[in-house]
Amino acid sequence: MELRVGTSGFSYQDWVGAVYPETLKKTRWFDYYATVFNTVEINSSFYAIPSKKTIDSLCRRAPKGFLFTMKVYQEITHKGNTEPLPQMLDAVSTIPENGHGLILLLQFPYSFHKTPENISYLQKVLEAIPFEKAVEMRHPAWFDEDLVRISQDFGFVPVSLDSPYLKKIIPTQTLYMRFHGRNTEKWWQHEEAYERYDYLYSEQELTELVKEIKETRSDRYLLYFNNHYQGKAFKNAQMLLELWNTD
Repeated sequence: MELRVGTSGFSYQDWVGAVYPETLKKTRWFDYYATVFNTVEINSSFYAIPSKKTIDSLCRRAPKGFLFTMKVYQEITHKGNTEPLPQMLDAVSTIPENGHGLILLLQFPYSFHKTPENISYLQKVLEAIPFEKAVEMRHPAWFDEDLVRISQDFGFVPVSLDSPYLKKIIPTQTLYMRFHGRNTEKWWQHEEAYERYDYLYSEQELTELVKEIKETRSDRYLLYFNNHYQGKAFKNAQMLLELWNTD
């Protein structure tokens, strides 16, 4: 059994003091992070395709066996535009070349409904990616009896999630799960995007989640906390690790 626990992103200014020491330079944040966790989701690649120089820097500083999950550029997942895909693939190719693990995370928006057209687009994108893929759907219609079959046919890991509006744990060989928090009040109605992720899971909530996750008896668990506001993801990821190892 393989267990990977980390957070969705690591470069947040509001983590200073809450996670990173005040005296720690921003250029050393990842080094600090990598002493605690064995994987990370890189969220910045959703907003802009990173340069090879940036990725090479992370690879040099990551310990042996570290797993990078790279979130796919939003033009591809949110705007139906595949033109940037070759550039994205070229940028991330340096990760396996440096001996680290790589998964591409495709997070589709709530508006990406389960239609024949969208299923066809999903297949087209996935077939063009030569690396391991994980797909997070936000619309509930995708979570039916066909999801596991589609994931097997198209070659991706379906993402389980815990969120204010949807909780799904999918018992597949690799269980990839994202914890978005449970801030129901701010999920749909908020002034700033970070507000929806302002939530700290309690020990009781995580104890129940760990029990449910372990009941899947998966071979590999990839668990990422996205409730990043003020370092709450970091704290919860540490808490989950402690609960997992003492359960």
